[in-house]
Amino acid sequence: MGMNFRRRSGAYGKWITELHDRGRNHFRQYSSAEAGAKQLQQTNPRLSSELAMALARSGMKQNAKGKWIWKFDPLHRTVSPQPFYSAQATEFFRRIECPVLVVDGKHSHHSQRPDKQQRLAVVRDKYFAEIDHAGHMVHLDNPAGLADEVLQFLYPGRLL
Repeated sequence: MGMNFRRRSGAYGKWITELHDRGRNHFRQYSSAEAGAKQLQQTNPRLSSELAMALARSGMKQNAKGKWIWKFDPLHRTVSPQPFYSAQATEFFRRIECPVLVVDGKHSHHSQRPDKQQRLAVVRDKYFAEIDHAGHMVHLDNPAGLADEVLQFLYPGRLL
């Protein structure tokens, strides 16, 4: 127990430092919404210019100094001091009673998680969809491909 406690207390210390360093006023500022959209595309090269701009327009606001900032809380990027263990996820997944559509982007690095198959094995009624031209952010990378798969899952056999 001693080793695990030291590891956890170190995680809490890191979390407190992140909270202090980021604060709620730690926003990256941009000269325009277009600059924010370009940053989104640098982070995710599969994101189209049109969608990046739409996300920037809806997800940014001007601050009192006329600079553009994201509306989200910067603290959401801090690492939780309490890990979410695979065994916990497996117990949640085991209790799912409805059909589940498991979606992966063809180029997602999360598809290779070592515990993924273990987690999904306990889901009783599951269907898989792999979306072309998409990484982890399937809904941003290929929204039309994702919509097609979701509609086929919800309305199997129907011409849409």
